[in-house]
Amino acid sequence: MALRHLADYRALRGDEATVMTFTPETLTEWMSRLDDLDEEKAEDTDHPLPLSIKEMGTWTVWKETMLTQLGQVRGTALFTPLIYVIRNELTPDAQALAKIAEYNSIDDNLVATVLLEGPRFKEDNKKLYNLLKVLVIDGCFWPFIQPYNLKPDGRAAWKAIMMQAEGVHGIITRKWQAYAMVSTARYTGKGRMTYDQYADRHQRAHNELESLGEPVAETKKVSDFPA
Repeated sequence: MALRHLADYRALRGDEATVMTFTPETLTEWMSRLDDLDEEKAEDTDHPLPLSIKEMGTWTVWKETMLTQLGQVRGTALFTPLIYVIRNELTPDAQALAKIAEYNSIDDNLVATVLLEGPRFKEDNKKLYNLLKVLVIDGCFWPFIQPYNLKPDGRAAWKAIMMQAEGVHGIITRKWQAYAMVSTARYTGKGRMTYDQYADRHQRAHNELESLGEPVAETKKVSDFPA
């Protein structure tokens, strides 16, 4: 089985599988990975996806959660974490293909070097689209990935979401929503909002503004937080 996986690995990278490829050290590494996959399967580990995203204001947290989960959900291309479908590089360069020993794990190696083509990539690409569809269908991003619904394309859908959330229009909208979170927050000690919720709302808004390159001065934070 380790030999089969190693041969598949070479094919998924577009490499030729030669006799010299199958060294004792390499086979030991792949046998260890098979053990890890078996343990993971035996534990029946569930990796729930993030909650659905309906508005631009929750993008930053949602994106980080989504990337974390896609690093754990496995695809069909040699059980590579599904995050490989949305990596920046369409085709790995020679340096990425050559530095096998520098990756922390086989998973990291696969994510960086599996070619984004072929039947297994197409299946994983479709799987990613279906996951995204469930999470955005009742929110602001659905109209931008709907064009890919007939021919599910998760990579293109992710790029479309990124363009909307991190493009000029998306950044303006996120800034506006962050400022609105602060300006509309009210804490009286008698209403539904608790002090912890009030403080959290301010902190999340300031974190968002800082991530967008518009940090709020400490003196302004104090004046905006009269509780």
